[in-house]
Amino acid sequence: MSPPEVIPRTLRSLETGLTAGREIGAQLYVSRRGEPLVDVALGLADAGVPMTVDTINLWISMSKPVMGVAYGQLLERGRVELDDPVGKYLPEFACNGKEPVTFRHLFTHTAGFRDAWREWLAPPFWDVVATICAAPQEQGWIAGETSGYNVVAAWYLLAAVLERVDGRDYRAYTRAEIFEPLGMGDCWIGIPRERFRAYGERVAVMHFLEDGEWKKSPAWGTEAGVAVLRPGGNGHGPMRELARLYEMLLGRGERSGVRVLAPETVDLIAMRHSEGRVDTTFGAIFDRGLGVVIDSKRYGDGFNWFGPHASDATFGHQGFFSSSSFCDPDHELVVALTYNGVRSFDPGHDRRIQETLGTLYEELGLIESRHGAQG
Repeated sequence: MSPPEVIPRTLRSLETGLTAGREIGAQLYVSRRGEPLVDVALGLADAGVPMTVDTINLWISMSKPVMGVAYGQLLERGRVELDDPVGKYLPEFACNGKEPVTFRHLFTHTAGFRDAWREWLAPPFWDVVATICAAPQEQGWIAGETSGYNVVAAWYLLAAVLERVDGRDYRAYTRAEIFEPLGMGDCWIGIPRERFRAYGERVAVMHFLEDGEWKKSPAWGTEAGVAVLRPGGNGHGPMRELARLYEMLLGRGERSGVRVLAPETVDLIAMRHSEGRVDTTFGAIFDRGLGVVIDSKRYGDGFNWFGPHASDATFGHQGFFSSSSFCDPDHELVVALTYNGVRSFDPGHDRRIQETLGTLYEELGLIESRHGAQG
């Protein structure tokens, strides 16, 4: 069955946004029980360049679940323990009130020091780590109790510890241990400059909305910008390949005969390690696992990253006002959706995500359609 026959209203909604100038381009991949249902691309990757299903898009914070999988492997191999203090592996970090911080705190955004690093075009990786290690804890922060989204700094520390205990840097590790085994050959946490040049127009440009106009970022989509080893935000790849990470998680650690994690480790990643806490960055409640957000609309419609009909067990991540990817175990569903345009703090972002994902669930027959029939 072709994609228009599977989800005609969902695709019409996406196309309407493109023709109206509300979007530039989009990729959507959907599978159920491991079987692909939808793999489509619409609009433009850049001016004059069509978006295709093989276009390599920026994930931004949809990169964070990769770290959860990497640490799941480290935990299985006995390299770290989840409640180890970070300073056990990075002694230079254990200063200025950050001594109690553990890996669990880093993953659940209860570690603090949110402003220790923000820049995208960064100096060498270990120089950034040194700056973060020297930073003070936020005043009044209680590690493990205070909650606030840590966009960048925590993920540099997790990648630094991984390199110290494994010997490979985070890019090399994720390629060898996660992406290549899962057939995610065009996925990277920071694309090497030579590969970026070889990809050419396959790498989409991420735009941002400013004063009602789409503009290009000085970092996103540039050779220097895509090359940065920014562990929590500079992942790249087609949605059809990012979805394989979630298909592995839906498969209890295995996909297409390749085992990446033990089943109990998948359970650990997807459990609510932090529950019912107000995130002081967002002013909302988000329950968190290891590198993932667990569906949180139990606290209200404003705490919803995966659409209005995702099950309570759904887990995954959004990318900075541009995308959403997740695994819904109760519906045996995997979805990876991205737009190559960031609507920063624009209510239009939440609306487009909610409408697209809500209609998708209806058309797949996973809920009772608003139109009075099963989709």
